[in-house]
Parts: sequence; C-alpha cells; structure tokens
Amino acid sequence: MTAVTISQPRYLPACNYIHRMALSDIFIYLDTVKYSPRDWENRNKIKLSSGKSAWMTVPVVHTHREQRIVDTMIHNEDKWALKHLHMITHSYCKAKYFQQYIDFFKDAYSRNWRYLADLDIYLVDFIVKTLGIDCTFVKASELDGCGRGQELLMDLCQKVGADIYISGPLGRQYIDRAGFESNHIKLFYHDYQHPVYPQMHGEFLSYMSVIDLLFNCGEESLEYLKQDNISKKEMEEAQ
Repeated sequence: MTAVTISQPRYLPACNYIHRMALSDIFIYLDTVKYSPRDWENRNKIKLSSGKSAWMTVPVVHTHREQRIVDTMIHNEDKWALKHLHMITHSYCKAKYFQQYIDFFKDAYSRNWRYLADLDIYLVDFIVKTLGIDCTFVKASELDGCGRGQELLMDLCQKVGADIYISGPLGRQYIDRAGFESNHIKLFYHDYQHPVYPQMHGEFLSYMSVIDLLFNCGEESLEYLKQDNISKKEMEEAQ
C-alpha cells in the first residue's frame, strides 16, 4: 500500500507533522495553495530558558490575498535569521545534544534564502534524515495538480498512486470519505498523542517545534516521536 500525506510546508514544525511523515510513503508539500498569514508556514514555537514558549517568525513579503505559498518571498531586510539562531542557541545551549546539531542551524541561517517554501523544506529535510524517517517528498507545484479543496487532494493522490490518504484530524470537518473511496483511496485520520519527553526548563510544554525534541533527546527522538501512536504497519492493517 502507498500511504500519502498532503500538507503545506511549515517552518520548523511540531512532532505531529513529522509523525505523519513517518507514516507516509510519499509526502506532498502543498505549496500551490494560498499563503495564510499568522499560520504555520512561516512560524513556530520553541521553549525558552525561562520555561515559557515564544514564536519564531520568518518575515515575508505579502503582496496580495491570493498569493501562493510557492511564490511567497522572505523579507530579508529584517535580520530574522540572526534573531532565530540567537533564540535557538540561548534556549538550547545546555541541552544534551546541542553540540551535535547546532552546526547545521548555523549554516542554514547563514544562507541567503529567497523563498519561504525552500527554507521550510530544507529544514524539514534535515530533521527527517536525522531522525531516520524513510519517506519520499514531492512538491505539488511539480505535479501540476488540478482543482481546489478535496478535488485537488484527490488529483494529487491519484497522480502518485495513493492507496491511503492520511489526513489531519480537522479533515473530518470537510473531507467526503465517499469521494475518496469511490476512487479506491482509503482515508486515515491522524489523531496524534503528543509524547512527554525529557525537556529542560521546568514544566513540560507540548507542541513546540520538533527541534526541542531533537536537542533534548538526540538519537532517541524518533522513539519518543512514535510513543503511544499508531505505527505504519498498524495503520495499513487497519484498512
């Protein structure tokens, strides 16, 4: 069976987003839809040394309401990269695995990024490879998908030969199961149980960027990510 997830590129996403990749054979970055201000495409949270959470936001050039994610450019006049690297360093410099991973982020934030999606995908690619997740990644902009909403999701699934479409839990509000099943694509709703893992700076905060897990848990991160959640094999057997 070929399990497929389709989702917008996200900036340093949380564990639930990465876990969907662990369940998928193919992950399609939905970069052809409208960019959403104040969403997850250009921001996420980390835990500060104070024990509180804080947003890290990549400033973008937003020119019109129908602007697509793939066309969204970063506003580089703002020194956001130095600020984000400083926030990460100050928050995690005493973490057990800080030295193991920080050089990647120093290099990533020293680069001249033009498009938001390129930055998002580059960072996630490192995280996925570091965790050892085996998944193929494709951009919707490379597949020339047709339609909008569910029609677009269906078309992209068919283009990559999906047998299972993995949806986030909110998909229950808008996805027509019969439409997918009539095209021989089974639906699986991803209800993620967030793990509690060793985390510095006081009371545990869930749904931080996955880099919080990585700096704190290193090689054990994938096991924590999967903890108390369905495996790919179990998902397939349930269909």
